[in-house]
Amino acid sequence: MAGRFVPPAGADHPAASAAEPSPGRAGTAAPGAAAARLSGLDEIPWADLRHAYGSAEDVPVLLRALARPGEDPEREERLDDLDAAIYHQGGGVCSAGAAAVPFLVEIACTSGLPLRAGIVELIGRFTDLQNQMRDPWRSAPAAVACRAALVAGHDSLVRLLDDADTEVRTAAAALLWSYARWSPRAQDAAHAMADRDAVEPDLPLRVHLRLDGARAAAAARASGSPSAVPLTAAVRRLTEAPARDAAALGFARLVAQKRLDDASVTWRDLLDAALAPTTPHQAYRAWSEDGARLATALCGMCGEDLAAWLDITRVLIGHERPQVRTGALQAAGDAMRRWRSATSVLLPLIEGVLTDPEPENRTRAADLLATAGTTDPRLDDRLAATLDDPHRTTSVRAA
Repeated sequence: MAGRFVPPAGADHPAASAAEPSPGRAGTAAPGAAAARLSGLDEIPWADLRHAYGSAEDVPVLLRALARPGEDPEREERLDDLDAAIYHQGGGVCSAGAAAVPFLVEIACTSGLPLRAGIVELIGRFTDLQNQMRDPWRSAPAAVACRAALVAGHDSLVRLLDDADTEVRTAAAALLWSYARWSPRAQDAAHAMADRDAVEPDLPLRVHLRLDGARAAAAARASGSPSAVPLTAAVRRLTEAPARDAAALGFARLVAQKRLDDASVTWRDLLDAALAPTTPHQAYRAWSEDGARLATALCGMCGEDLAAWLDITRVLIGHERPQVRTGALQAAGDAMRRWRSATSVLLPLIEGVLTDPEPENRTRAADLLATAGTTDPRLDDRLAATLDDPHRTTSVRAA
C-alpha cells in the first residue's frame, strides 16, 4: 500500500514514513461497531522488525485483535502486551513501534471499538517520547519514521477532540499538547485545542486543556522550540476565554498563568483559588485522594520558592480535612529534604500534629520528628510522650 514503509534490507529500522490512515469521522454514531480495516498490514515485513522482546511477527496478531469489535475478555491484556513490546520508556523508538503507529491511529479513530482511550494513550506515549529523546536516538530511522507517521495522522488525531467518548477526547487532548511541542503543525494543533474549549461540555477536560497546555508551552519555551509561540498564544486564549464556568475554572486559569509568567501569580492566589468554594474538587487532580495531594501540588507550582512552600504548608497543616493535613505533612517532609533551613521552621508545626485526631497523621508527624534528629529537649519530650499513643503504629515510629 502506498505510503507504508518497508525497512531497508537487513536493517532493523524502517526508513520511510507512513501515510495517514483514512478512518471514518471519529465520534459519529454507528448501528454497530465495525472492524478497523488495517489496510496494508500484511505488506509490512513484521518478522524483519524488532520490538522489546525480539521479532515483531506477533504485532499484526495483536493489532487485528484490537481492531475487531465485540466482546474479547483478553482485549485489555492484548493491549498491555502490545504496549510492553513496542514502547520503551526513555529509550528510542523500535522499528516495530514506528510501523505500528499508523495502525494504532486507525484503530483509535474507528468509532465503537473498545479500549480506544487506552490506544490513544499508547499513541500519546510515542508522541511524548519525541520530546524526551536525544541524539543519536532521536535521529534514528525508526524515530524519524514515527514522527512522520504521527504528523501524517494529524487530522485524524485532531478529529478525536470531537469524539463522543469523553475518555477518548481527554486522552486526545493530552496527546495533542505533547505533539504540538515538536510538530511542524504545532499551530494547527494548538488552535484546535483552544477552539475545542468553546464547545467542550466536560469540565475536567476544560481544566486540563488549560493545565496541560500551559505545561506544554512552558516546556517548549524552556527547550527553545519554535512551537512555544503558538502554544503560548493558545493558552492565553484559554485563560482569557469568556466567562462560561469562570468560577469553576478560576484555579486552572491561575495555574496556567503562573506557568506562563511565574511572577504574575502568588502562592496566596493559588491557595485561595484552590480552597474557594466555587472550585469543583472532582475537576482537579490537585484535589485527588480527597485533598491528600493538594499541598504537594501547590508547592510544586511554586518551584524553588522556599518561603511559598513554608507558607502553604503552614496553612494546610491545620486544614479541617484530615487528608489535606496528610498532604501538608508530605510537603513538609519534602521541604525538609530539599532545604536544611526548612527544618527549624517546620518542626514546631509538625509537633502540633502529634495530637491530630487522625492516627495516620500522628504517625507521619512522629516519623518526621524522629528522622529530623532534633536536639531540642522540648520536642524530644513531646516525641517521648508519643510512646504512649494508643495507635500502635504511631508509638512504634516514635520508638
